[in-house]
Amino acid sequence: MSRAAKIVLFLLALAMFISSLLLEVDYTHTEILKKMKMLVIQLAVILFAAKLMGEFFIKFLKQPAVLGELLAGVIIGPFALGSIELPILHSPLFPKYPDFPVSPELYGVATVASIILLFLAGLETDFQQFLKQSLTGTLVGIGGVLGAFVFGNLITVWFGLAPKGFMDPVALFMGTISVATSVGITARVLSEQKQLDSPEGTSILAGAVIDDVLGILILAVVVGMVSAEGVMGGPKEKELKELMDKAVYAHKKHDYVQSAEIHQTLAKEYQNLEKARQRTLQERPKKAQEEHHVDWKQVGLIGYKAFGFWLGITIVGIILAGRISWFLKLFNQGTMMALGLALALLISGLAESVGLAAIIGAYAIGLALSKERISDELEHAFQGLYNCFVPVFFAVMGMLVDIPKMLDTSILTYSIVFTVVAIFVKVLGCGLPSYLTGFNTKGALRIGVGMLPRGEVALIVAGVGLASGVISQSMFGVAVAMTLITTLIAPPVLVKIFDDTPGRYKDMGGKEEKVSSAPGPVLSLDDVEPSLVYPCFHYISIALEEKGYETKMLSHRPDHIYQASKGDITMEIREKSSQILFDFPEESKSEIQDILKEALKRLRADIGQLKPRNIGKEEDGKKEN
Repeated sequence: MSRAAKIVLFLLALAMFISSLLLEVDYTHTEILKKMKMLVIQLAVILFAAKLMGEFFIKFLKQPAVLGELLAGVIIGPFALGSIELPILHSPLFPKYPDFPVSPELYGVATVASIILLFLAGLETDFQQFLKQSLTGTLVGIGGVLGAFVFGNLITVWFGLAPKGFMDPVALFMGTISVATSVGITARVLSEQKQLDSPEGTSILAGAVIDDVLGILILAVVVGMVSAEGVMGGPKEKELKELMDKAVYAHKKHDYVQSAEIHQTLAKEYQNLEKARQRTLQERPKKAQEEHHVDWKQVGLIGYKAFGFWLGITIVGIILAGRISWFLKLFNQGTMMALGLALALLISGLAESVGLAAIIGAYAIGLALSKERISDELEHAFQGLYNCFVPVFFAVMGMLVDIPKMLDTSILTYSIVFTVVAIFVKVLGCGLPSYLTGFNTKGALRIGVGMLPRGEVALIVAGVGLASGVISQSMFGVAVAMTLITTLIAPPVLVKIFDDTPGRYKDMGGKEEKVSSAPGPVLSLDDVEPSLVYPCFHYISIALEEKGYETKMLSHRPDHIYQASKGDITMEIREKSSQILFDFPEESKSEIQDILKEALKRLRADIGQLKPRNIGKEEDGKKEN
């Protein structure tokens, strides 16, 4: 076929394709089919935008992919390009929803992605290092929570947005919003920088666990106080929500008359509800308004459930890790990955049932398995899922940003001050305890900045306040602005401050560790076929462990990196293009060379046992017989 004929054929086929999309036919699709149609198209657009923007940030801006994925979400989200109505869909690609910026289906996919991310973060964590940093992590979590809550509350009072002072529901909610740390974003950056296994990385992850548990307790107290104040929504609010849903549905059906009538009814009902609430507050005795009764017994039970679940599942997971590992090794890589994901989803769902974030359950079970050899195989098996799902999570986080609300001049000053204070107190509140427990100034700064990003939890808390009528749309915009800015600031700063300098003091006396500037010897395996990279690492790891080394995969994204340690000796094995490089101390050169020769000898022997056979000839021979 000639080139001209191919062009004509292509144009005809393209015209048929576009016309078939634009042609309106009245199909009798059920609601669930319509939702699934939108979901698959949304996921396709998100993956295209997030991955391409992430690659742009990595290759051209030399920044973490997470920044590009977040920005891609902002650009294509419901508050930007996603709100434009498309003729093909007869609706926007990412329509706004009454209670949340994105659909429950899309947010569900993002939640699964966050579970995968934190499960892998747990698998990549050095368990022994995590135990060493548990005290620091606890102090980091407590310091960050207390500082963020108190100052977030006080700033709101200082700007006159909380008439009743520190215990005003608005101030309490804004303080709670500033507490939560988005460990998923930090974990992604640490993983890309090969620092997830460092003392600072394990301290951040340990601190994030404490941060999440304390955040749940504070939210429970705040909700209890607000409920006692009589501000939280009741049956009437549920009726109004149903009316709002009907209005949105009518608008989608292009029944603008019914939509307008419902909105008029909503406006009147909200006015009546606000008048009734104000009347109730005025008639209530002054003493009753100032007293806030908290069911401390209930708060105590919530705290027990949160701490009890996390400690319980981690300890049980550690005890059963060997048996779980043995069970997973009975299957091929695909089944092993599926069963590992099922375990992470199960524990995450149980975590949600006791009031913890699902990602904490995923991290706990990943941490329990991290001390077993199966952790490296699971990380390798999950690589494809990671590359597809995790960018969706960060893009959806970007979609939650309401840009017009951020630019509301009436509250812009408060938004700026609230964000600056939220940054300062989080870094100081988490960095100071780190400094007091053996980290130097740079190490403490790394931990403080690592705990800085707010994310999905902060937005969910803000949504609770907005839905209950405690905070306004403008205050919700402040929460979104703070979340976005802290999330965008942390990754590039983390990349900048995580250099080769140590983050800890050698002892509490204040003497800093000294790192020799002279590089150790480097051995390399050259021209390694990509398909042999993982087997090479596997055999080398086995040989090292037989000589008493403890091995751990630090990362398989984008290249494999292993760390091996024995006593004071630490070496790094990493992939670079078609090479496998070995960095180790001078005194270990002879031993490492012997280990490497033994590993390669075993690999060649096992490959040599694979004897090809000509099936066609064998079958011909059988026929002749």
